[in-house]
Amino acid sequence: MGDKQVSMESDEGRMRQFTRAVLNDLQALEKMLAVGQFEDGVLRIGAEQEMFLVDSSMHPAPIVLQILEKAADVRLTTEIGRFNIEANLTPLDFSGNCLSAWKMN
Repeated sequence: MGDKQVSMESDEGRMRQFTRAVLNDLQALEKMLAVGQFEDGVLRIGAEQEMFLVDSSMHPAPIVLQILEKAADVRLTTEIGRFNIEANLTPLDFSGNCLSAWKMN
């Protein structure tokens, strides 16, 4: 789980650093496209559900790691906060009975 720090203040150095990071990501995407690292000709469907964990007083409950440990399900993962959890359905080929198969997922 990573840390996210948000600041409303911006200075020239931070803006350059951000711009460099975006350009690096775009360059990586360009390389991935150039060498065919994305599937072509296959149509898939997937879904995710993000949940916010709260206690009985409706305050954020930072218990995501305990839930992940107890569930032991690879379809569950963390988000940025310790009170966010994400459930992912297994991506399926978008054909035939894929939606019925999801119901069993």
